[in-house]
Parts: sequence; C-alpha cells; structure tokens
Amino acid sequence: MPFDPQWLEASFPDLRDLTLIGRGGQKEVLRGQSITAGDTVVLKLCHLGSDRQRILREISAAQQLASSHVPNIVGYGEANSPVGQIIWLIEEYVEGQSLRGVLGDGPLPPADVAVVAMGVLDALVSAEAAHVVHRDIKPENIILRTDGEIFLVDFGIARHLDLASMTPSSAAVGPCTPGYSPPEQFQNLKHDIDGRADLFALGVTLYESATGSNPYLAGTAEARAVLDRVQSTPLPPVPPTAGLPDRFVGLIWAMTRLRRNHRPRTANECREWLREALAETA
Repeated sequence: MPFDPQWLEASFPDLRDLTLIGRGGQKEVLRGQSITAGDTVVLKLCHLGSDRQRILREISAAQQLASSHVPNIVGYGEANSPVGQIIWLIEEYVEGQSLRGVLGDGPLPPADVAVVAMGVLDALVSAEAAHVVHRDIKPENIILRTDGEIFLVDFGIARHLDLASMTPSSAAVGPCTPGYSPPEQFQNLKHDIDGRADLFALGVTLYESATGSNPYLAGTAEARAVLDRVQSTPLPPVPPTAGLPDRFVGLIWAMTRLRRNHRPRTANECREWLREALAETA
C-alpha cells in the first residue's frame, strides 16, 4: 500500500523529493535528498506484517560491516503510519546498475570479473570479522556503481553466527536462492553454515559473470531440479574462452566445491589468492 505523501513529509522532514523506486512484498523503497547532508539517500519502509526481528537483524548485519562496499546506514527506527506500524531505514544511495542488469549484455571482460570478485571479497572479509553470513550473494545483490565501485546489498536473510538461528530446525529447506546457495544452506544444515556458504555463492556468480551462464539454472525454472543439480554436480572450471588467468579459474573452481571443507576457509584467503593471480598477469 502506498504511503501518503503528507505523512512522509511530516515524518521525514530532512528528506525532500521522495520518489518511489521499488515496491515488493511488505517493503517500499524511495529515493530522495537529505537536506542536512546534501546527499541522495534511500528510504526503506517495511510493514510489520513482515518479520520484525528479521528486518532488525538485516539492519544490524549491514551496520556491523566496516566496509566501503556496503551502503552506509544513515539511520533507522519504528513509526506509526497510516497503514500501521513500520520500520524505516535511511541508507546511502548507490547510483548504478545491478550485476544482473549488466549481464543482460553478455559476459564481463576478465578485468571486470576481477573487479567484481575483489569488491565482494572485501565486503565478505568484513562480514567474517563481524561473524555475519550474507547468505544471498547473486547478481541481483551486487551493484556496479557508475564510478566502477562494487557494492554488496540486501542483507535480508543474513545469518548472525553469534545469535540463535531464526530458521526452524525442522524446516526442510533453509532460506536460500536456488542456483547460487550451497548444499548445506538449502538443506538447512545450520551448524555447517559459515562464511564458506558465501564463497560458494560468489564463486557461482563469478562463473556466470565470466561465461554468461549459470549451469545450475540452465534449461529449468523448477526449484527442486535446481537444488538437485547443486547437490550432485560441481561446476566445471571456467573455460579458457573466458580469458581469465589460470589461477583465477582455479580460485572459482575451489570456491564452488560442493563440500564446504573442500573450499577455501575464509574470504581473506580467497582475496589473497586473487591478488596473487592478478599479479602474475600484470
């Protein structure tokens, strides 16, 4: 349900020129100008018909990451609105395009795949330090800002490893995006989920960025079929036609192993691997 413009103006007097840029489920997203900061910001309004605790955890997860590759949160709170109780969030606006949108034009050049990899790995190093697992890395949640910087967004299903899980242990399938999430995540093996889940999803995303295709999703839109593929079929190495350095190909292969103990242990390890791979071709 749209929010009344007069209520928005009265409730957020520091914001002007608010324009709706997205709506889905229980959330509306508007872009506007902060009068005091002079910057463009995003205002997210979340109805409490959705999961209040999960929304607050999403905000907390993003706040804890000391990373220049995650949008900065300006403020948040709760309020009574004409449509009921809401949680609001104001954060930095990232002008750019999602990786999904960019891939609509075909696979990325090797240098651009490396930029995406390094930007997201930088964010994941910060996430690991905060004991946060993003759990939803995919092209839709990676933004390429107009100046070339990479941003990781949408911590809506992030897992705080220091807090009790919000997913029932009896659930047959954990929160995930089929075709990107690793087996331990969609199988709801909660004690096996750590930063290596994000490394798997990033590896699949980088494979798709380099080749233009995600083999797990090719030819089917049926979630169960996709999950079965991920359980049984490791991604092959990125083909030579993609033009990536051999050690970069090896990194993506290692990140996408089906068993988590066969993947690199940390995002920092992957970042160092990538730096070495790129240094060899410099």
